[in-house]
Amino acid sequence: MPDKQKIIRNLQELEFDYSQGNISRETYTSQKNELNRLLETFETADRIKRLQGKGQVEKPLEYWTEKEEKKKKQEERELLLQRYISNPQPQSKASSITNSRWKTMLAIFLVVAFLVGTGFGALIMQSPSEPSGDSLVANESAFPVKNTTNLTKTNTTTTKTTTTKKNTTTPTTPTNTTG
Repeated sequence: MPDKQKIIRNLQELEFDYSQGNISRETYTSQKNELNRLLETFETADRIKRLQGKGQVEKPLEYWTEKEEKKKKQEERELLLQRYISNPQPQSKASSITNSRWKTMLAIFLVVAFLVGTGFGALIMQSPSEPSGDSLVANESAFPVKNTTNLTKTNTTTTKTTTTKKNTTTPTTPTNTTG
C-alpha cells in the first residue's frame, strides 16, 4: 500500500476515534494537522509529476471520501428498504382457486349444517314425549278477571218535524156595475 493511501486511512481512523470519544480534542487536532501536512506533500508531489508528464494521476482525497460516503448512504438506504418496505407478491391463479374452493366448501358446510339442524328439530317435535303420571287441571283461566265496569249503551234518536203551510187564494171575478 503506498504511503498516500496509508495517510488517508489514518485520517479516517482518526475521525472515527474522535467521533467515538476515544481521543481528546487536542490529540485529534494535532494528529489531524500532521496527517494533513503529509497528505498535502504527497498531493504536491503528484501535481508536479503530472505537470512534468510523469507518473500516474491520482484522484484527490475528496473524491475518495465522497465515494465512500455515497457507498455508505446507498447501503443504509438499501438496508432501510429491506427492513421497512416489502414488495407485494402477485397472487397466482392457484391461490385464487384455493380461495374460491374454500368459500365453496364453507357454503356447502353451512347448508348441510342447516338441513341437519332443521331435520333434527322436526324429528324431536314429532316424537311423542313420555306421558307423566301427574295430571293437571286447568281452570278457565290462570289469571281470573274481575270486571267491575258497567257498560251502558245510550241510543239517541232525533226526529225532525217539518210543517208546510199552503196559501190558497180564490180568484175573484169582477162585477159589472153598469146600469
